[in-house]
Amino acid sequence: MAYACPRSVTRHTAELVRPPRRIRPSEAARILRTEKGPWEPELVPMMREPLDMLGSREYQGIAFVGPARSGKTMALVFGSMAYIVTCTPGDMLITHMSKDTARDFSLTDVDRTIRNSPELAAALSPRASDDNVYDKFFRSGMRLKIGWPAISQLSGKTLRIVVVTDYDRPENRDDVDGEGPLWLPASKRITTYMSSGKCVAESSPEAEYLDARWRPSTPHEAPPARGLLEVYNNGTRARWYWPCQHCGEFFQAQPGLACFGLPPDKELEERVRTEDLLRLAQQYARVVCPHCGGTHEQRQRPEMSARGVWLHEGERIAKDGTKDGQRRGTNIVSYWLGGVAAVYQSWESILLNEFQALSTYLRTGEES
Repeated sequence: MAYACPRSVTRHTAELVRPPRRIRPSEAARILRTEKGPWEPELVPMMREPLDMLGSREYQGIAFVGPARSGKTMALVFGSMAYIVTCTPGDMLITHMSKDTARDFSLTDVDRTIRNSPELAAALSPRASDDNVYDKFFRSGMRLKIGWPAISQLSGKTLRIVVVTDYDRPENRDDVDGEGPLWLPASKRITTYMSSGKCVAESSPEAEYLDARWRPSTPHEAPPARGLLEVYNNGTRARWYWPCQHCGEFFQAQPGLACFGLPPDKELEERVRTEDLLRLAQQYARVVCPHCGGTHEQRQRPEMSARGVWLHEGERIAKDGTKDGQRRGTNIVSYWLGGVAAVYQSWESILLNEFQALSTYLRTGEES
């Protein structure tokens, strides 16, 4: 896919007559700079496709469920901002958890990203009144608004793109001022733009499951829950697959702990009661291929991720990387990334946190 990108705000006047170059959203986002340095999509290859869906005319909704430390906020929130500002200007709303967190997000993350990204800084309107806490105007005339889950923020506005960050966190996410789940009023704002409008939501899954006896009826189905998992289930239901370094077959980087080959529940509970939890986490911090039983160390994760692919419900992938099958028909493209694939989270820490929580539960009965 290719996407039209108008002239860069930093080009000389003589260059403005050149035809627009064509660029993917994930490539446009390379202009992003933080205080730690540039955003590099090679470090988070699983974020390329979800971000590139901004340029798709097939889907109006993009839902991404993933763990903390996976790079999802930088890619989908700031990557979207970079692409919209520099390539397809149009009014944009970023919705945060509350008015207070929206203010903090604007004054820290948004302002710092714009200040450290020269092309974004150059695109900002030079008038002081056009740059405030909740509204930022750009030379193109587009407006970036920072808001929160309230009908006063989500009604009466026509927007090119709406991005909801930390979707599962707000207490009113399931009913925003009587207008239904947050996704509904957010997605209504983009309808005027038809196929070029986008509603994007990202979050770690935080909603409680509604049925403890649930079993999936399809390989990628999420448990019955409100929040972003509900949106995910209404979408294409993509999961991340990566190749075994031993047999070459692709297998799913599943949400949860299934990839680690842990012992049965009763045995694990006994070992958590009696053994050193850090050593136990170190022992099982290996991913097991379900095809051949081969194990993978965390040092192999970058290589596996570099060749990883998203498979949507109904699609299949062969050992040579060719895909076939028919994905679900829907106007929402949805993704769920397992913590095992989170770039900035170690396998040892994932397991240690789980074992500590299980130890607390076994001693106290406390499930939280």
